[in-house]
Amino acid sequence: MAVLGLNVSGAEQTNGTDSNLPGTYGTDYAYEPAASYTYLAGRGCTFYRIGVRWKRLQPTVLTALDATEAGRLTGQLNDAATAGAVRLVVDVHDFGRRDGNYAGLPIGSAGGPTLAAYVDFQTRLGALLAGFAAAHPAVSVELDHTNEPHDMAPVGGTFTAAVTRYSWEPTSGGFGAAPFGISPFGA
Repeated sequence: MAVLGLNVSGAEQTNGTDSNLPGTYGTDYAYEPAASYTYLAGRGCTFYRIGVRWKRLQPTVLTALDATEAGRLTGQLNDAATAGAVRLVVDVHDFGRRDGNYAGLPIGSAGGPTLAAYVDFQTRLGALLAGFAAAHPAVSVELDHTNEPHDMAPVGGTFTAAVTRYSWEPTSGGFGAAPFGISPFGA
C-alpha cells in the first residue's frame, strides 16, 4: 500500500525573519486547522511531517516546555490522528541551531546552545511525544532531531554526535533513541 505524506508548514515559520523568535502565535506562525487534516485525509494522506521551533517549545533552555506551545503541538498531532494519520514526524526545524536558520550559532559551538541544552530539549519533547503515542497506539510518532543542520564541526565522523532520532513504534514497547548520524558531504 502506498503512503501519501506531506510536510505541514506553519509552526516553524517566522514571518520572514528569524530575528523575532519565538514570535507571536497567529502573526508570525500558526498550526494548521483540524479541517486541513480532514480535507487531506479525504484525498488519501496518512503521513505528516510537522515542523516546530525549539525556541517556541522551550523559550528558556534547561526548563520545562512551554505549556501553551506544547498544547498547540499536541492539538495538532491529535487533529492529524483523528483524521486518520498513521505516521507523524515532528521535525525540529532549526537547522542545527536554536535562534534561527543562519543567524544562530550551531549547537555545541562556542557561544551556541550547549549539547546539554539540546539533549534536555530533545528529552522533554520526546517525553511529550511518548505520552501522545501511548494514547494513540495505531499512530507511529517520531521525533526528527533537526532539519538541515549546516556549518557544524564534525564530531566522531558525523556533523554532531548529539544528533539522534527518537521514535515510538507500538511494537518496540516504548520510546528510545537510536543513532542517527549525518555523514559529511563527500564521505
